[in-house]
Amino acid sequence: MRGISIACLLVALQLAGCKQPAEEVVVSPVDSLRTIVMDLHNVEMEKMGEMKMLERELKSAIEEADSLSDPGKLELLQQALTQLDSGDFAMKSWMRNWKEPDTLASIENQVTGLTQQHDSMKRTKELMQKGIDAAKLVLGHEE
Repeated sequence: MRGISIACLLVALQLAGCKQPAEEVVVSPVDSLRTIVMDLHNVEMEKMGEMKMLERELKSAIEEADSLSDPGKLELLQQALTQLDSGDFAMKSWMRNWKEPDTLASIENQVTGLTQQHDSMKRTKELMQKGIDAAKLVLGHEE
């Protein structure tokens, strides 16, 4: 009887030691690309607060600028504000036009749509950065 219980114990230990291989999580190209697009969007969204702060500073500087004493400075301030507004508009437009891929569409069509969204977000990022850089330069902010 003792031999049977030891044999059962050994079998139980062997079974406990045999783990099932972990299931590999397969991420679809659509999910992967969606994550890339949304990660880029999230990084750029974090800059919106900085853009609003720079916008307030530019508007204040424009109000204080004496166009008679330095018309070039006033023009630079207004151009920087325009560039900053372009980046802000691009982000708001991107968010308004964002569409989740149609899950009934083929994978290729979903990937194509997300690739277009990614390209659009990259252009938005560039516009936002140009506006931020222009505002900092004209306001005299050091990096």
